[in-house]
Amino acid sequence: MVATHFILVRHGETAWNAQGVIQGQSDQPLSDAGRRQAELVAARLGREPWELIYTSDSGRAVETAQIIHAARGGPDPLASPELRERSMGDWEGLTREQVEQRHPQEYIAWARDPGSAPPGGERTEQMAKRVTTFLQALVERHPGGRLLLVTHAGPIKAIACAALGAPVAGQRIWTANGSISRVKWDGEGLALLGLNDRCHLAGEGER
Repeated sequence: MVATHFILVRHGETAWNAQGVIQGQSDQPLSDAGRRQAELVAARLGREPWELIYTSDSGRAVETAQIIHAARGGPDPLASPELRERSMGDWEGLTREQVEQRHPQEYIAWARDPGSAPPGGERTEQMAKRVTTFLQALVERHPGGRLLLVTHAGPIKAIACAALGAPVAGQRIWTANGSISRVKWDGEGLALLGLNDRCHLAGEGER
């Protein structure tokens, strides 16, 4: 089986990223720093080939994908809700400190089991399942292809854990805004090729 390759890009920074606010599926635009990060991603990838860009339909991911697309041309990015960040429910728009102050019992329960769902939110495993199921669908749709996926920290973590055969809940895997990770899907399954490449962001800071 010919491998299908995926270039995974975490969206650029937003004001909420910089402020430590929980975003989840809330729709936030890129900051000026985030737009600069997206431009640097486009420059780093140079003329590297891919067939299509798939992006989360969250505003910050779509904007990142559009900036990369503007530098390269080709088919328009395709927005997919399956690539959204994990829903954090009632905690979106709050910092962790605010959550701990306003929802102390729920926060304690979540701290003991980070994979659990915040009130009105999504379990880590639920997010991981929708993301990896979508990845499998893309393999069937684009066998042997190369695709660029613009998404979020949670989905990239889920894909990395799937490649490593590790449970996603509780794993401390982090990717910076504007970072690049890589996986491939071949006859033996999913393999992690690179994680959190941010050399192109030198001096730009990260969240």
